[in-house]
Amino acid sequence: MTTKSAKVGSWSFERTSIAEEFDAHVRRHLPWYDLLSDKVADIAAGYLPANGALLDCGCSTADLAIRMQDVFKSRDASYVGVDVSEEMVEIATERLDSDEYRINFQLEAVDVFEELSRKPEAYDVIVANLFIMFLPPEDRRFFISKSVSALKRGGILIVVDRIEPEGGYLSSVLSRSTMADKMRAGTPLEEIAAKEVSLIGVQRPTNPNIYSGFKQFFQFGDFVGYVLENNY
Repeated sequence: MTTKSAKVGSWSFERTSIAEEFDAHVRRHLPWYDLLSDKVADIAAGYLPANGALLDCGCSTADLAIRMQDVFKSRDASYVGVDVSEEMVEIATERLDSDEYRINFQLEAVDVFEELSRKPEAYDVIVANLFIMFLPPEDRRFFISKSVSALKRGGILIVVDRIEPEGGYLSSVLSRSTMADKMRAGTPLEEIAAKEVSLIGVQRPTNPNIYSGFKQFFQFGDFVGYVLENNY
């Protein structure tokens, strides 16, 4: 990606070029991605029982299923991944179809609200890792509400989101530190700038007030991990 080809608001997961290199791309721009994803997988494993079911919202290439493959196998649990990008679902299906994994899985290129609406109280775990920040702001509280309705009693909603910065000089320092992290990970400065331009109007940070009642388990800069147990 170069600054010459970058266009304002041009980012889309439905572009084949992004889907094909997504795993490498996300690690160049979020150097802590593997640490976070392992933590998400560990929390999910703590709430996924034998014969249970997990829904991965915005599943991309099904990285979570692969990280948790031993859990799914040993507990005969089911992985359901949904993503609006047919390109992502195609890649994820090809990966999970291989003899290497052999887990119970279902992948669909559908709107996540469709999946949540048709299966009330169906899931032990629902994961929205780096997903909500791409939803229209007016849909975000509704997504949380629908997710809770789709959880079984005792289930858990795991969210990792980009939140609105608090402001002040510290916010500038942390933003520059994030850019430095990407450069230390080997991401060219030109690519970093192009990515930021392409996200204008596409990725919008969330007001953290919507996570009232959640518990925080992770934070790196503006990216925060939250969990909500369905104990009602």
